[in-house]
Amino acid sequence: RSTNYGTTWEDKRPGDGYGTTITDDRGYEFWFADGQWAPPAVQQTWKQPLNGGAIRIGNNTMGSQYQFWYNKFDQKVYSAVSNQLLTANAFDPNPTWVNSFTLPVNDVHLTYGSPLDGNTLYITNDGATKPTLIVLRRNGGAWTAATVTLPGNGRVRAVYPSTEFFGEAWAGLY
Repeated sequence: RSTNYGTTWEDKRPGDGYGTTITDDRGYEFWFADGQWAPPAVQQTWKQPLNGGAIRIGNNTMGSQYQFWYNKFDQKVYSAVSNQLLTANAFDPNPTWVNSFTLPVNDVHLTYGSPLDGNTLYITNDGATKPTLIVLRRNGGAWTAATVTLPGNGRVRAVYPSTEFFGEAWAGLY
């Protein structure tokens, strides 16, 4: 973390393979982090207050590294794990993760969401032989999923949902 325009940095939560999500882009009250601690390699999820100790949410037993996405519209944190879209209330002191949707594939990895309305999620599929995304759309309270194969070769490493146009997103492959 840097609080002086990047002049100096402090290490807040070390580990291997971390994904970090800020839940409040004005106050940074809490952030979520995920990564491995070794030895032994144990996947752990943390909820960290900005100026206090970390709250360990638990050991991640589903065997994948999580990436969190904070939806400012419903104040929930989303993460795709195995074949589930997990959701937790971002500002609960001890969040409880619930499965809010069963995904059509198992090898999901990264979760990205639309900053325009919070109703579109892009989830990468690391188990696919071609670059593949699972695109979730929410209408009312229900999610629907479409599996999309992108042109090219490799895996989807990053998705950038547009901050200006509904339905537009960019994907990077490696």
